Amino acid sequence: MIGQWLFFCCLWRLVIASLFSNPTSSSGGERPTTNTVRILVADDHDVVCAGLERMIAAQSDMEVCGMAGSGTEALEKANHLKPDLVILDINMSGLDGLETTREIRKALPESEVLLFTGMETDELMRQAFASGAKSFILKSDARTHLLDAIRALAQHKPYFTNKVSEVIFARLLRRGREQGAENATGRLSAQETDLVRRLALGDSNREIAEKLGVNLRTAEGHRAALMRKMSFDSLADLVRYAVRNGIINL
Repeated sequence: MIGQWLFFCCLWRLVIASLFSNPTSSSGGERPTTNTVRILVADDHDVVCAGLERMIAAQSDMEVCGMAGSGTEALEKANHLKPDLVILDINMSGLDGLETTREIRKALPESEVLLFTGMETDELMRQAFASGAKSFILKSDARTHLLDAIRALAQHKPYFTNKVSEVIFARLLRRGREQGAENATGRLSAQETDLVRRLALGDSNREIAEKLGVNLRTAEGHRAALMRKMSFDSLADLVRYAVRNGIINL
């Protein structure tokens, strides 16, 4: 009887101890903690800031550590708070989003920048990535892409939507064609260079045939061979090449 009473007393003490002791892992170490992405949100529209804050607050792995209403304020708060990620509107008073991005990346190279905008142009995308941002998200795409973009940037990985990827890919192809044309420059004969000049100035195939003293079909063949050799897809490509290389002056 006494033995049973001692057994239950010891068991009760173990239960109480387990309820009030600090939880530990099976290896005896501290309980692992989740890394939370600290985010600074900057937009000159309060409703946008509030919407982003609600969206981010609903996630267990991220939090808004500060908000700003201008580029100047965003830069000041970034230097003070040192966030993991800054979401910047491109059009803000004071410093615009592009200039603010450059300043933040210069001062805080470990802080990534996501540019958030209502506008979508190829040139703006180019400027965004040139400024140091690793993602460019349209405000209309926020629900679809913003959280995935934040998680990618938290790992210092860029995040592109399909539209941005298409623009970047097209630019790379164009740059490749232009580079191929530049490399072919030294292989142009005097006659081919003259043909580039005539085409860039607007001469028709018939006019070129007359000036070269050949028939129309031969002139058309010369033109097609030149376009293939220089990897030109259109006459506009040829004109840009002629201007850039001083073959014609506009």
